[in-house]
Amino acid sequence: MSQLIGGRDARGADAPDARGAGRGSGADARLQPETLQAMLARSARRVWWELPRVLAVGALWAASLLPGVLSAVVAAPWWIVVIAIAPAFIGLTGVARYGALVVTGGKPLVREALRLDLMLGLTLAAGAAVVAAVIAAGGAVMYAGFGIGAGVAVLAPLALAYGAVRERRGLTAWRGAIILAAYRPSTALTLLALGCLSGFAIVATAGVLVLVVPVLLAAFGAAAAGALLDEIDSAQAASATRSAGSTIGRDDRMRRAG
Repeated sequence: MSQLIGGRDARGADAPDARGAGRGSGADARLQPETLQAMLARSARRVWWELPRVLAVGALWAASLLPGVLSAVVAAPWWIVVIAIAPAFIGLTGVARYGALVVTGGKPLVREALRLDLMLGLTLAAGAAVVAAVIAAGGAVMYAGFGIGAGVAVLAPLALAYGAVRERRGLTAWRGAIILAAYRPSTALTLLALGCLSGFAIVATAGVLVLVVPVLLAAFGAAAAGALLDEIDSAQAASATRSAGSTIGRDDRMRRAG
């Protein structure tokens, strides 16, 4: 697991603040981990400080979403809708990267949102296609589609966040998401719930919040994923220290016995 979890931050540097995207600093942060509510508040502040560029990133992603929205409005077949919305799934990987840079205190340029993970985006689109196809089949199979859709919806935010924070791409990001979701299911469900609420908020504001909400969710996801990664790293380090201490103690006893 250490090979999977360990890595570089969203800026490509082995900086402790990126791995601890969900943490404070110093001994107090280790004793009192940042709560999800505090992470969300910090993410909102960082997004506000970078609002002009955040709006530009949101506008770019909204443009990638237009083909899918239009195909849904004209009641196109489900497979056409999925193909049309694929650019938006790919664009989400750039939004996730930009959000990760913002929440770690950086001042990223808009072009950072154009550094896309094509493989991760296509797997997101493929997941949506499978779910749509199974549900469209109707009958008892339709319920399997709902189950697959729920699994994809739970893992997708963590896959985007993990890939952005640790610069993991494609299937590796999904593997990291599975580990993080298994380690702390409540965080995965929180991200899913916020995504659903944000969708309602975007619809209620006639799409205005689509310029801000995606980056805000990406920033919060990066903070939450960074906190989990930091916690896992600390647990692994403590386990390795205990194992080394046990080995040294056993060797000492063997030498005294000899």
